[in-house]
Parts: sequence; C-alpha cells; structure tokens
Amino acid sequence: MDKKQSHLGIRLILASLFFFIGMTMSYAQTKSQPTKEATASSQDDPEKIYESVDESPTFPGGFKALLKYLAKNIQYPQEAVKSMIQGKVILQFVIERDGTIGDLGVRQGVDPLLDAEAIRVVRSMPRWTPGKKDDKAVRCHFILPVVFCLK
Repeated sequence: MDKKQSHLGIRLILASLFFFIGMTMSYAQTKSQPTKEATASSQDDPEKIYESVDESPTFPGGFKALLKYLAKNIQYPQEAVKSMIQGKVILQFVIERDGTIGDLGVRQGVDPLLDAEAIRVVRSMPRWTPGKKDDKAVRCHFILPVVFCLK
C-alpha cells in the first residue's frame, strides 16, 4: 500500500467515524417501561427486528476495532479513483441473534462501484455480539455509513 492509498484510508476512517458517531447519537432513544403483556408478546416472536434494545450489538473489539477493520479491508475501486467518484454509502442490515449479518442492503448509494465495495466488506465481517432485550439476544437493525473520500 503506497502513501496515497494510506492517506485515503485514514481519511475514510475519520469521515466514517464522525458520521457514525452522529448517526449513533441521533438514533439513540429514551426507553419507556413496557407492560408485561407487551414484553411477553414481543419475546414470543423470534423473527421480530428491534429498533431499540437494552444492549446494542457490537463489533468484536468495539468501535475502534470496527474502524480498523474498515480501514484494513476497504479497497477503493481503481475505476472510482480514476473517475473521481466519492461519497457516503449508507448500508442497512440486521445483526441476527447469532451475531451474523442478514438482510444487507444499500439504504443510500453513491455509485455501483462504491456500493459494491461497501457491501463486500460488510459481508466479510466476523460475527458481532448481538443486541439484547430483557437479557435475550434479539435481531437488531443497524445502519452503517461508509465514506469514500478522495483528497
């Protein structure tokens, strides 16, 4: 990896970090106390995908490890570099109860080259620690912005 690619990777990490923190903070919600009836019915449905959980899903090693993983594994497509294509790909997926990634898709794309690279890297991720609701692993929505930036 030459210096130019290294600088691209660092900028990609920093841009993703700031956007991810912003998304995470805006996504946080206050929790209301559910009734026992509502809690019981929601726990009975193993296919339910939660928006709000007691414990959020985490990448192995935490947020810093996620950033390192992205920086190490994202390969800016050469055709995109030549065409000066850049932008933020927003992916959405489900962290399954076993920590695998499911229902992966592009929520907001930039270009098919960058979209495909972001999807490739997320598909190759190791299992996450799943989110928990009432001390049980549950399926959770997750949104991950991946910023591709040329400077």
